[in-house]
This record gives sequence, C-alpha cells and structure tokens, in this order.
Amino acid sequence: MTSAAPLLIRPMTLDDCDAVAEVRVRGWQFAYAGLMPQTYLDAMSVARDAARRREVFGRGGDLVAERSGSVIGWACHGPSRDRDLPPGEAELYAPRSAGLPGSGFSPLTHR
Repeated sequence: MTSAAPLLIRPMTLDDCDAVAEVRVRGWQFAYAGLMPQTYLDAMSVARDAARRREVFGRGGDLVAERSGSVIGWACHGPSRDRDLPPGEAELYAPRSAGLPGSGFSPLTHR
C-alpha cells in the first residue's frame, strides 16, 4: 500500500487564481447537480471566476490545499455572520472539491 503525498494547507497567492477557479466551478457543478438548474451550472465559467478571484484577491483569508504541487482545494474564512458569537470567533467555508483527483481525508501539513 502506498501513501498519498501529504496535503499542504497554505495561504492562497495570486498565481493560484486559475486553479482555485477550477476547484470552485467544478465543485459547484458536482455538488449542485440536480439541485440547481443545469443550465446555470453549465454556464459557470472558470475564466470568469478566475478573473473575479483576481479582483478580490487579498480582501479575505483564502487558503489552498495543495498536493504534489497542484492546488486541489480552496477555503476562505472571515468573521462569523452569527451576531451571537463573541469577537474573535470565525467561520470557515470550504467547498468540497468532489470529483477532482487527490481530494479527501489525509494527513495535513500547514505552512
């Protein structure tokens, strides 16, 4: 049995925008198939999402999951929208990168 390369969690860079857009769009298309109109999902564009990632880059806390030099996941984080939580509490939104190779549970490395 061979083990998978470690999963590295690191801050997103501007160079990651194309890969993050691929993860986001393909993740939506997979996760929402049958739940949202297929025409909407089919019209989603990796190029448009990458352009949007570049526009908003640096405004929030974006992280990527990388394995063997390839971005396979993305997460953004920020203050909680729950007004009942005390300052300093946060929430994490991490769309599942289902359907992309290399995703799933594995040991994590943070840098």
